[in-house]
Amino acid sequence: MPGRDSRGHGDARDDADRGGAGAAEKCAALPTGHFGDQSREHGRSIELTGLAHRKHYKAQPGIDHWLKVKLETIPVSKLRYERMSIPMQKAVVSRINKVAAILHLGKPPLAKAERDLGRAEKLIQLYEPFILHNEHVFECENARLLSAALPPEEKEMFDFSPETIDWWDYWINIHIPALRRCAIR
Repeated sequence: MPGRDSRGHGDARDDADRGGAGAAEKCAALPTGHFGDQSREHGRSIELTGLAHRKHYKAQPGIDHWLKVKLETIPVSKLRYERMSIPMQKAVVSRINKVAAILHLGKPPLAKAERDLGRAEKLIQLYEPFILHNEHVFECENARLLSAALPPEEKEMFDFSPETIDWWDYWINIHIPALRRCAIR
């Protein structure tokens, strides 16, 4: 069945998580496969990361979390990032703070926002090769060859079959939540 993996799971398991039927239809049209199966699924990790964040924000109270659920994660070029994201937002906030200083309005009204955007910009610069240059190829042919060379008595314990892993479930329910707990603080 097109848009489904070997267990019958599609890219659009839950329309509510994806922002409605339009998004689900768009995602269902994407080719499916698994990380590590030599497929070149550009954007798949970005799509799954977005879904994981959406799931997290959906469980949180407050209007800011409700708004974050509505945001869509998309791969972008560096030029688009510079023109539409943190660098542009930081420039606007910085200008507002400078105008406030010129007008002697006391402390800059968006000083915290400017600091936060500066920190985020530094993180993006640090991880740029991994997040902006995202033509990832997940390949595991060497691991498959090692697995095939295992003696029969070790196959049950050490066999490597990435096609049996439910990557959707792993990425959304294990990988990204673990990053949130351990790395994103």
